[in-house]
Amino acid sequence: MFQKIKVLITCLVLLIPLNHCTTIKQPINSPIISSNILQEGLLNGAGEEGFSQNVMRITSLTHWNEISEALSAINPFESKFDAHQIDFEKTNLYLFTDKVRPTAGYQLRISNGIMNDNIFEFNIGITRPVGNVAEVITQPLLIFTTEKTKDEQRFKFNEL
Repeated sequence: MFQKIKVLITCLVLLIPLNHCTTIKQPINSPIISSNILQEGLLNGAGEEGFSQNVMRITSLTHWNEISEALSAINPFESKFDAHQIDFEKTNLYLFTDKVRPTAGYQLRISNGIMNDNIFEFNIGITRPVGNVAEVITQPLLIFTTEKTKDEQRFKFNEL
């Protein structure tokens, strides 16, 4: 009996420090902005359209029409959303173009924006292809919206 109590006390003494371990936590009241993907696609070719790895904010329907025309400079680009439905007074429209890639199969995704030092930070994930993929030069792109705010919105690229 004494041996069981001794083991129990030893276990408790060892577990008490574990109860005080700290973890990195997201602040509970940290504001978040949703991102909404409108289209994921790619440009075929070696980047002749002139886009580099960048996030471009599109400020109006006229601006979108100019960008859409530039996306179609070499090969036709078909928009899968109706830009007329976007309220540019309340919504930010963004185009993310990745760098030119040697194969197809790259996947893009975007996180919601989380407030950090008065800036909404979004992470754009770039996932490499897995398995057999077409050996064709492509440039992945992502078109998405966020709510317009008075706070700056910053984008980070993470190759996964």
